[in-house]
Order: sequence, then C-alpha cells, then structure tokens
Amino acid sequence: MLIDFHIHAFAGKIAEQTMKKLTGTLERSDMPSKKSCTDGTVPDTVRKLKEDGVGAGVVLNIATKPSQHEVVNNFAVSISSDILYAFGSVFPLPNENNPAENIEKELKRIKSLGFKGVKIHPDYQGYYFSDKALGPFFELCSGMGLFVVTHAGVDALCPADVHCSPSMIRGVLDDFPKLRLIAAHLGGHLMWDSVCELLAGRDLFLDTSYIIHSLDKPLAERIIKRHGAERVLFGSDCPWASPAETFVYVDSLNLSSAEKDLIYHKNALGILR
Repeated sequence: MLIDFHIHAFAGKIAEQTMKKLTGTLERSDMPSKKSCTDGTVPDTVRKLKEDGVGAGVVLNIATKPSQHEVVNNFAVSISSDILYAFGSVFPLPNENNPAENIEKELKRIKSLGFKGVKIHPDYQGYYFSDKALGPFFELCSGMGLFVVTHAGVDALCPADVHCSPSMIRGVLDDFPKLRLIAAHLGGHLMWDSVCELLAGRDLFLDTSYIIHSLDKPLAERIIKRHGAERVLFGSDCPWASPAETFVYVDSLNLSSAEKDLIYHKNALGILR
C-alpha cells in the first residue's frame, strides 16, 4: 500500500486561478519545476492518485489569512473520502485580526472534526517559524495531540528569505518537546546539510515531498538513514511532483524493504489510524 502524505487539491471554483498563480511563482523563481501533473481539482487529483497506485492521499491546504479558517476547514471536510484524507489549517500567529481565542476555537473545531493535524506555511502566511508569538499555538497543538505540518526550507515565493529553516525547527523542538511536528521537503528544501546536522535523529517526522527535483540520492539516503526510516513519510507534493515519479525515486534508494514499508505506509497509518 502507498500513502501519499503531501498532496494539494483545491475547490473547483478557485482551482484554475490558484494553479495559475502558484505555477507562475515557480516559473519566476530559480526553483526546479516541471509541468503540474493535475489541474488542481479534487476529481483530477483522485484520478492521478489511482493512476499512480496510491491507496490514500493526505490533502494539505493553507489558511493564508484568518478569514479563511472556516472556508479552508469546511473544504477539508467536504473532500474527505475513502481515498482522500485532509488536515485542517489555521493562521497561527495572533494579531488584532486574529485574537488568540479565535485560533484556539478553530483548533478545537479541527480536533472535533476528526482531523489529525494542521498545515501551516510560514512563507505564505508571512512569519518566521522561530517567532516566539507562535508559542501558544504550539502549546495548544501539543495539548490537543494535533500534528503540525510545516513547509521547511527554501520556497519559490521568497527563495532568498527562508521562513522555516532547520535551525528554526530545532529551536522549536527544544522549546516544545511534546510537539508532534512533520517537516515537509525532508526537513528543509535545498538546506540538506543543515538537515543532517540539526534535525536528523530528532523527534519529528520528515516527508519526501518535492525532493525528486533537487536532492541527490546518496544524500537522501544519508539523511533517511541518520534520521531513521520510522520517522519518514512518503509524500510527493502533487501536483508539483507526481506520486509515481516520487515512488520510483524512493524505491531506488539503498534502503531495506522494511525501511521502505515504513516510509510508504506504516508510518502514515500510525498517524492516521
């Protein structure tokens, strides 16, 4: 069984606009990119997952501003099926438009809806992962047992200004040891040496999303071996990388069958239950 823990799909009425915007961001940056493998809609995403032999996919969307809390999480509810699972999202930084009680209220709603965690994206939400004002959010998620998935490393939106680096992640783990954290892009896109030095072996999950475009296989093997396959999740970043291509990449790594089974589905099942 193959579970893709990092995919994106959008509501039909905004899918075309969102895909155009995100594709443009990739094209304007120096980030490696290929043509998207879906049109971003839910039906085409399901088609692609089935075509690529994926048994289940975890949809990770982002509330880029507080006013999107309800819309994003209601969409997550609406797409849940026997093949699609979803995480919720909140804008985690409190401010005058997003008081702390609103964040707590939405996290409680996310928990009540049965979601296993939330996705955040410091670059698109406009803060640094090391911002101390995020402390209450991390405490709430820890207390509720919610996983936090964060973009990690360089992003096409602002490649010269990294908002979530391996060193920032390590600092948060030191401050919030009970936090259930999943760092996308193997812990820090294009910051692989820092991942090896600062994160490998720490108590967090890393996913394999988008690494096929930029990470040499020997270094991927080194990171996974050092971190432990029991804390690595298969993820493609569909539609920006196809699940099938990502599977071919991971399957070619010098890992044992037992290690690959953990990455392909066993670790994900432990989270999703």
